[in-house]
Amino acid sequence: KEYTDFIDTFGRDDYLVVAVKADNVFDVKFLSRLENLHADLEENVSYLDSIQSLINAKKMRGNEEQLYSEPYYKALPKNQDELLSLKDEITKDRKNFNLLVSESLEYAIILLKAQPSLNRVSEEDVFNELDSKDESLSSEDDREYTSQKNAVFNSSIVNILDKHRADQFEISYAGQPRTAYEYFKSVTTYMPLFAIATSISI
Repeated sequence: KEYTDFIDTFGRDDYLVVAVKADNVFDVKFLSRLENLHADLEENVSYLDSIQSLINAKKMRGNEEQLYSEPYYKALPKNQDELLSLKDEITKDRKNFNLLVSESLEYAIILLKAQPSLNRVSEEDVFNELDSKDESLSSEDDREYTSQKNAVFNSSIVNILDKHRADQFEISYAGQPRTAYEYFKSVTTYMPLFAIATSISI
């Protein structure tokens, strides 16, 4: 239920939410695996605009003259004292707590944002592209809505998540880009069969 509530809140619009389940997020081994997953996503997801997680989270600092941000840590915590220090900082930071870490400390969240050209691909856009005779749809153009690119964005994520899934490292993902991707797959899979059935009945 906690994960579902989080998706209802943050799994909308441009973001795809990846949730990694742990017995305790603030564990050296878990954070190391999370770092590897973060790096793989950052380097290999097609059409990725930005990525946020505990790995690159920043804290705000300031004085009377200026406000600035800095990473929570420059290297992964290596002992219990460093873990407790990180946990204390994160749980006191209302900006990142419940955004990148669930309140129960059982989920670490990775937020993936697609490039602007993929934002808000709708069901109508999918049909428009399927009906179009313009072969340039699969090229590197600047169309506002491109469900083919969204499919590449999602499939590259799925491949990476599958590679990192393991015992005590359960991964789920959701969000508007995935919804559009699943709809696109469904339409492209069943539309040809529907067309054949229609032609036979006629």
